[in-house]
Amino acid sequence: MKRMKSISMICAFLLVSLITVSCKKTVTESLKPSNQGTSESVDADWTKKIYCISLPTKATNPESLKTNEVLVGYKRFYWPGTKPLPCDEWSTCVYRGAFRFDLSKYMGKGVVSAILHIGLGQAQYSSGSVASNEGAWIKSICVSTSEWWNKPNPYYGGSKNYLFPCSKIPGMPDLPHGLNPPAQKDFPVKFNGVNSYQIDVTSTVRDWASGKAPNLGFILVGTNESSVARSRDRAVSPVDSVSLDITYAK
Repeated sequence: MKRMKSISMICAFLLVSLITVSCKKTVTESLKPSNQGTSESVDADWTKKIYCISLPTKATNPESLKTNEVLVGYKRFYWPGTKPLPCDEWSTCVYRGAFRFDLSKYMGKGVVSAILHIGLGQAQYSSGSVASNEGAWIKSICVSTSEWWNKPNPYYGGSKNYLFPCSKIPGMPDLPHGLNPPAQKDFPVKFNGVNSYQIDVTSTVRDWASGKAPNLGFILVGTNESSVARSRDRAVSPVDSVSLDITYAK
């Protein structure tokens, strides 16, 4: 008899818990970044021609950023100079893009899901004699390890040590990239004039909202960050729209 009573009490408890959970309302909201930024490093190489008296101390190739745009990728630049001082100038520019969302409203609340939407503008790509404006040239997304938003935008450095640092997200594979990347279930890419990523970042956002980890935002890393002298290759993707769809228990 006592055993049956205990079972009845357990069943009643489970029923009440089930009703409580089912009555909890979930809400989905879309957030825009509270901070965005671009980090650029430049490595230079020069060839001294005849009549060339002096060389510049640093080669640069800064891109012009649109409002709320960040750049990702690399661009190798050549400047032949002008007479009477025809100095060749080569430089490799590397860019990382960063963005961060204000999650103060969601601190301590149960995050059900978080989907990141990244829209890309017109990409620039060339390799040897092949040139195209199609494709996406972002290799990976990672979690920032620095307060990059306290630096100027774009943030410029003379070496890749100045690029925004980040750490890999556990279980996160590389993003599909290139002219015609294969379809991947985890990261569907739509080629409809503007490429777009939809990335599940629930685990990371949940850690930020619970206070388990500091919210330092995301970093996008390009397909190539090596310095190859005297090459006019480029693979640059401008990120011109970012949003986070967050679903939480209210």
